[in-house]
Amino acid sequence: MSLINDNFLSDLELKHLTRQFSVVVFVCDIKNDKHLINNYLKLLMYLQNKIDDKIIVAHFCQEVHVVRNLRTKLLFKINIIGFERIIVDANRRKLVIKSC
Repeated sequence: MSLINDNFLSDLELKHLTRQFSVVVFVCDIKNDKHLINNYLKLLMYLQNKIDDKIIVAHFCQEVHVVRNLRTKLLFKINIIGFERIIVDANRRKLVIKSC
């Protein structure tokens, strides 16, 4: 679950894009403080980098949950196991990365 600070969201002028959950959810931050959330939004991000004189642009769409008084501006959950097609075979004690 990715989280965004409600004040930071207001600074970005994106608060009008939030949607409301049909249920109330409690989440814990890094210091184990509990927060009540009932709003979220889909955040589109484009990251640009230059590699070997080629400009590479990565596009991310992330659902972020709005949290009041979050100690950071933005906290992302990143799971690359599916994206990189990583297979963990615990029985054989093997890790296979199919994207390489």
